[in-house]
Amino acid sequence: MLALFPRRAISSEAAAAMLLPGGFGKRSLQEWCKLTDFGTRAPADDSSRDMRRRRRLISSGPDDQYVDMFESKIPQTTKVFLTGQQNPSDAIARAFFRCARFTPERLFLLSINQVFSNFPNEAKKLPTVFEIDTKYLHWRVASRTPLELICAWRLRSIKGVTQFGFDPSVNKIYHGNCINLDESNHGLLANLCIYAHVQYAKWLVEGMVKELNREALRSY
Repeated sequence: MLALFPRRAISSEAAAAMLLPGGFGKRSLQEWCKLTDFGTRAPADDSSRDMRRRRRLISSGPDDQYVDMFESKIPQTTKVFLTGQQNPSDAIARAFFRCARFTPERLFLLSINQVFSNFPNEAKKLPTVFEIDTKYLHWRVASRTPLELICAWRLRSIKGVTQFGFDPSVNKIYHGNCINLDESNHGLLANLCIYAHVQYAKWLVEGMVKELNREALRSY
């Protein structure tokens, strides 16, 4: 249970000092995906020549990835609940995957896995703590801080990440996605799929917030 996590409040100053790999914007999440090849390799040290070279290539290269970022304001009670967690990012990810609105997708992935074996049996259980390389369904934790999780996934040649973030200074949570698809070079069908994804993602964020609000009320 999330309520059993050790209570250690996170101050606004400490939150501001934390380096968030994907940031809370589309551009920073996209840059992280390019630097790490969607979480398949660890980024080099920021001071290294390799990192500077890769950053120059990224800044001058085309934006050939689809990326989005959604945010939602949370009530003060939910903020207090999250800042009281040892790792708020764990609570946010659990709320996302446990909310009722995610249930149809979870059941679909589990049923498909019986045929194609996209993930191992141990990945069927929702983790309590999302450590690096922890797997849930077809997601794998690629980056982790107390305020942010970035989970990578892959389906044949398609790679992507799902991001969860929390900024206590503005009472907001974030949910982002990045996929190695260039939406500008696709036709009507692809654009319709992207539109459907955006609406679905917004709907899931609302479900995640409701689950977090319920969890916060149960903790009092």
